[in-house]
Amino acid sequence: MKKHPEIKWDIIARSALENYIEKIVFAEKIASKSKLTIDDVKDISNEITEKSWQRHKEYLEKQKK
Repeated sequence: MKKHPEIKWDIIARSALENYIEKIVFAEKIASKSKLTIDDVKDISNEITEKSWQRHKEYLEKQKK
């Protein structure tokens, strides 16, 4: 930041915080309408993790050949 005093860092920080807050508010709106339970979320997460691992494993096996 000291290398670039011409940049208005307070404006950049404020903008970044506003963006972050907007994303949080949006996520909260979506979550408030959701009928998913914590168990549903865990199941979906586990499924994504498993599929991701399988794809990664296939990639690694192809690299060995």
